[in-house]
Amino acid sequence: MTIRHYLITMALATVLCWLSWVFVLMNVDPFETNGLGFIFFYTSLFFSFVGSFSIGLFFMYLKIWGDEAPLFAYVAKSFRESFLVSGFLTLALFLVGSRLLNWWTFSLLITSFALLVSLVMSLAPRGKTETRSSGTFLS
Repeated sequence: MTIRHYLITMALATVLCWLSWVFVLMNVDPFETNGLGFIFFYTSLFFSFVGSFSIGLFFMYLKIWGDEAPLFAYVAKSFRESFLVSGFLTLALFLVGSRLLNWWTFSLLITSFALLVSLVMSLAPRGKTETRSSGTFLS
């Protein structure tokens, strides 16, 4: 899959996720729904965030670092970070909706997010360059 196909697919999927979120927003009454309506709401919002942040971060990395790394490295990094940021935002919005977010839980959420990002960054694959003795296929 080329980067162009990836971006087109991700953009279409993101638009579909935003449309599904708007559909849930317009058709689900939060006062009359059971837990399934909230699951649809937060799940569609999460995937909408993932797609939007993934595309945005990819273009940001491409503009900042240019040709320093292969494009698939920017795709992997932007998707990984968008997944984390989207999870953080969705969880924070869920806590606000449940009236559980105060200064104590927010500081705990920020600390947990910082530790999780540090863990993911430490476990992320590093760019290793291969050294070859000659330009032949068998070497």
